[in-house]
Amino acid sequence: MTAVPPGLQLSDAVIHFWTETADQKTVSALLAPLTQIGLQLRWAGSAADLPEKYFGPWVDDGHVLCWSKSWCPREQPVMDLVHSAQPHQYFLLDLDGSLPARIRAQGLAVNRTSSADARVQLQVLRFVLNRLEWAWGRQRDQATILLPAMLSIEYNGQQSKIPAKFDGLIAVGRSSHCQIQLASNYVSRMHGCFQATAEGFSYRDTSQNGTVLVQGHEEIVLHESEVLLTGRGVLHIGDQVLSFNAGAS
Repeated sequence: MTAVPPGLQLSDAVIHFWTETADQKTVSALLAPLTQIGLQLRWAGSAADLPEKYFGPWVDDGHVLCWSKSWCPREQPVMDLVHSAQPHQYFLLDLDGSLPARIRAQGLAVNRTSSADARVQLQVLRFVLNRLEWAWGRQRDQATILLPAMLSIEYNGQQSKIPAKFDGLIAVGRSSHCQIQLASNYVSRMHGCFQATAEGFSYRDTSQNGTVLVQGHEEIVLHESEVLLTGRGVLHIGDQVLSFNAGAS
C-alpha cells in the first residue's frame, strides 16, 4: 500500500460520500476504523441529487458512491462516470450486492458483506491514500517557487546589483570589457560571469585558475563550471574577494 505523503493527514483528503440517509449508519459503522485514524466522512447527498450535481463536470474533490437498493440512479450516467473519471476521483462501494452486473464488470466496485468488511476498508483506504498522493503531487507541481529578486555583489568598496529579469551576462575579470573589473594579475582577463536564470542567479568560472566559492559552511572549487548562488556567500577570484547576496531587495 502506498504511504501517506509527507506532511499530509487522512483528513486532508476531501472525500464526499453519496448515500441515502438510511444507509449512513451502515457506512459509518463499516468505515469506523478509518475515521478513528483521521478520515472524515462528508455526506454529500442522496440519489436524488446525483443527476444534477454528481455526474456533471468533475471537480478536484474525491467521491465515494455507496450503492444500495435504496440508491438506484440510472445505469448510463454511472457508466459514463466510470469511463471518464480518474481513479483518484471516484470509488464505488456496493453495500448490499445490488450493483448491476454491467457496472460491476468494469472491476471498479467493492461489495460490502459481513465477511469482507476488512477488505472494503482496505480498498477505501487505498482510494483515500491515492487521492492524497495525487493532491500532494499536484500541489508540488503547482507550487510557486520564490526566486530572489536581486543579486547584490560587493567588491573593492563598490557594489553592483543584478535584477532577476536581467537578460545577459555580467562578466568578471581583468579586462576593461568586463562589467565587474578586477585590477589584479592573479585574475584572468575573462575570469567568470554572473547570470540570472529560471532557477535563480548563477556564477560560471571560465578561467584556468578557477574560483573558490564559500556559501555557509561549504567551500566549492569551480573550474570551468557553474553553480547556483543561494543566500549570502563569498567568491575568491585570484587575490580578489567578492561578497554576494542572492536575495537582496
